Amino acid sequence: MLSNPYIGGLVTKLFRSDQPIICRLVDGSLIKEPSMPTSTYVSPTRVDNLNTDALKVRVFAVDKRRKPSHAERKKKLEEEIRLLESGVAVLKTRGLPPQLLLQKDPLLRPVAVEFSTLMYSINTQQLRVAKMQSALSQCLTDQQYYPLYSHIKLTKDWKERRGTLLAMRDQKIRNALNFVMGPGGINDAMKKQSSQNQFENEEGDLCCVLFDTIQFPGVKSLQQVYDALSFYKNNMEIIITEQLGHITIREDYDEVNEAAFHTRILSTNEDGITTEGNVVSFRAMLSDGYNGEPCAVMVGDSVDEDDKYPYLSHRYVRKDISTAVVLTENRNTGEKSDVVVTMRRAAFYKVRRPEFPVTFCELENLRDATTQWSDVMLKTIRGILYPTKTNN
Repeated sequence: MLSNPYIGGLVTKLFRSDQPIICRLVDGSLIKEPSMPTSTYVSPTRVDNLNTDALKVRVFAVDKRRKPSHAERKKKLEEEIRLLESGVAVLKTRGLPPQLLLQKDPLLRPVAVEFSTLMYSINTQQLRVAKMQSALSQCLTDQQYYPLYSHIKLTKDWKERRGTLLAMRDQKIRNALNFVMGPGGINDAMKKQSSQNQFENEEGDLCCVLFDTIQFPGVKSLQQVYDALSFYKNNMEIIITEQLGHITIREDYDEVNEAAFHTRILSTNEDGITTEGNVVSFRAMLSDGYNGEPCAVMVGDSVDEDDKYPYLSHRYVRKDISTAVVLTENRNTGEKSDVVVTMRRAAFYKVRRPEFPVTFCELENLRDATTQWSDVMLKTIRGILYPTKTNN
């Protein structure tokens, strides 16, 4: 028997299987209540019948960042303190010489040591590069090592002389194009550049290695610049005499079908010293010479041995050259698509040490005049292309 003050009104639900049984406790006995009629209706709000697609679930982001520890906060504060101290030190030492600066600000000492170590490493690397450049430059201390040079010997027979010139023509032009436009020498066609190295070799000869890039903007065509350069080559002795005041004459001139040229030039300067040059030259307009684009090539080289016109070193100062000029055409990228012809020029000049007595000043004048002819050539071309403009 169960004793309970609330027995009369207690209703207990007993669940068997999935159907509830309702009983009432009356006078200590369980009396089954009549079961309620069941319904096939299923409430949409029952948990086991909820449509998950109809639910709108709100997901709250959980901040999983770990809070900094005491050691980390301490480290951050120490960094801020160092920054503040450095700022104060900079204000106190502003305008002081470097030595006093290090004495007043101890915080800069480790930085200065690190900076000095870095600068020492940089200087060491630069010194190594300079030594390598010096070693490479030794390859150009004489003309025979210059890429444009080749040994040339001409006999007395005219037929043999012309045959020799024609035989070397194609190879000379190809070598000049490869040397000037090759990967080691190519540069920006739209920027002016110039390099010049003058030195004296072991024999006392005055030498100069020259390479420059010059632009002629606003011209009509590549052919126009080529014609201007050819005009200078054909009238060189007259132009040199007018521009420099050096009496210059051609003692011999031989042209082989406009494909090969040979000339012997004598030029007397203001000191009365005469230089002699024996040069062969070649010219060509190539329709697809450089990267499939048209270009013009002019190359010249000195004759080493000439049985018909031997060098008179006891009377004249011998001047040797190995030169190449390559002309290419480009378009200006500005608002006006003007034609710009770029001239790349490479040269090796050598004035042999005189075999007769000369004064120091006379020798220095010969040195200064080493590249004067190349300057006159450039001035002449500009005068032809820009007749109404002032030449610089």
